[in-house]
This record gives sequence, structure tokens and C-alpha cells, in this order.
Amino acid sequence: MVDHHSDAGCGHVPSAVVGSVSGLVGASGSFGAMLFNLVVGALLTHYHSCAIVFVIAGLLHPAGFAMILLLVRKIERISCETSAIHQEGRNAAICR
Repeated sequence: MVDHHSDAGCGHVPSAVVGSVSGLVGASGSFGAMLFNLVVGALLTHYHSCAIVFVIAGLLHPAGFAMILLLVRKIERISCETSAIHQEGRNAAICR
């Protein structure tokens, strides 16, 4: 019998460290938001306009994508096959 309650997909961290990784990601996001708020406040104080803030916000996603392209050398599709091996009562995923 296959347990479909939790999908152990590729790219997930081991269950023993999920809480730590989740906490670090949340803390990093909050810290980044705090810094961005400080920058936005300084820009609004200096320029008295929201235009520069919207331009910067519009450029952050393309800049992030460019960083991914520069830092990640090889981008390819991950193939996963569900295995019959059970670990801790769940199906394991084998990734290549």
C-alpha cells in the first residue's frame, strides 16, 4: 500500500532538518524585508517620490534571475522516480 499523505519529492531537505531550514529561510526573509524598508524610507526622504522605489522593485526580479544564471552553472530538469523503499513509513524519491 502506498502512502500518499506526504509527497517526498526531489529537492526537499531531510525531515530531520526541515524545521531548521524553514526557520533560517523565514529569518532571512524578515531580515531582507527590514533592510528593504530602511532603504525605501531613505529613498522617499531623499527623492520625495515613489517612482524610484517602484523602479528598483521592478528590477529586483530580473537581477535575481541574472544572479541565478551566473551562480548556477548547470540548469536541467530533475527526473524523479517513486521508489518502493519505505523510510520512516513514507515513500522515498530517487533523483538523478
